Parts: sequence; C-alpha cells; structure tokens
Amino acid sequence: RHTDKVSASTVCLQSAFQGINVQIQDQNGIVTAILESNGRSRQYIDELNTSIRAIGSIIAAVEELTDQTKLLALNASLEAARAGAAGQGFAVVAEEVKQLSLKTEQATDDALKKVEAIEKARSMLFAHLADIDRRMQALNDRTGNINRAVAKQKSVTDTIADLAGRTSENTRKVSMSIAEVSNDAATNRTLAAKVHEYSNEISDR
Repeated sequence: RHTDKVSASTVCLQSAFQGINVQIQDQNGIVTAILESNGRSRQYIDELNTSIRAIGSIIAAVEELTDQTKLLALNASLEAARAGAAGQGFAVVAEEVKQLSLKTEQATDDALKKVEAIEKARSMLFAHLADIDRRMQALNDRTGNINRAVAKQKSVTDTIADLAGRTSENTRKVSMSIAEVSNDAATNRTLAAKVHEYSNEISDR
C-alpha cells in the first residue's frame, strides 16, 4: 500500500512538473515577444530621431531667414524714413515684413520647443525600453534557474517512481512467495497430521 501511495504521489509530481514546464515555456515566449517588440520600438525611435534632426535643420534655416528678414525690414524702414513722404508706401511694406518676421520667429520658437519636448520624450522612452530589457533579461535568468531546478526535481521524482515501481514488484513477488510458503506449510501440516495418525494406528496394532 505504501509503495502504491508513493507511486501515485510521484505521478502527481510528474504531472505538476510538466505543467510547470509548459508555463515556463509560455513565459519564455512572452518575454521573447516583449524583447522583439522593444527592438522594433527602438527602430521607430531611431527613425523619429532622424526626423527630429531633419526638423531641427529646417528650423535653424527658418531662424536664419527670419533674422535676415528682420534685418531687411529694419533697413527698409530706415530708407523709408529717409525718403520722407515719398517712402510712406515702402514703410508700410517694411512694417508688414517686420510683423511677418516676428510671427515667423514666434512660430519657429514654438516649433523648437515642441521638438525639444519630443526629444525629451524620446530619451525617456529609450531609457524605459532599456529598463524593460534589463528586467526581461533578469526574468529570463530566473526562469532558467527555475527550469533547471524543476528538471533536477523531475529527475529525482522519476528515480523515486522507478524505485517505487521496482519495490512494488518486489513486494508482490515476496507476497506471492509468502503465500506459496504458507500453502506449503499448510500442506506439510496436513501431511504431518496424517503421518501422526498413521503412526498412532500402527502403534495400536
């Protein structure tokens, strides 16, 4: 009975180990998918960084043009002032150009701030992905340790199951031998009784 209980327990443990192994494999698949997703995200971030640099170059060019436009508007205003009444129309145009350059400068500053915010978010996201990678790698290492421990325990359990099976078989053989010995003993007792009976009959004669 004890060996049967051991065998049943080892079967349960083997089934549990198989379940754990399946869960570990599923977890490894999830971790791998996350790492691959992070890799693709890095590619997108690199592309975004390239776009940010291109936008930065455009903004720098616009700033340079804006500075030149402001300078031209200032020179035009000075020339219009020198021209007096004859330069009034030119002064109006110069003022409009000046206002346009100021609006362009403001828009450029706003765009630059947004680009800087995007750049900051990109850096934070990159750092976050790197942190996820480190955590996933640590999880992989721990999972590997668990997997090795489970494999070792499974090996021990398999050995116990094998020994329990052999013990059960040996116990069955011993039980059969005991039963045979009991039968032989009973037969011997019967024969001994008959011999004793025959001996008494012979003595009586």
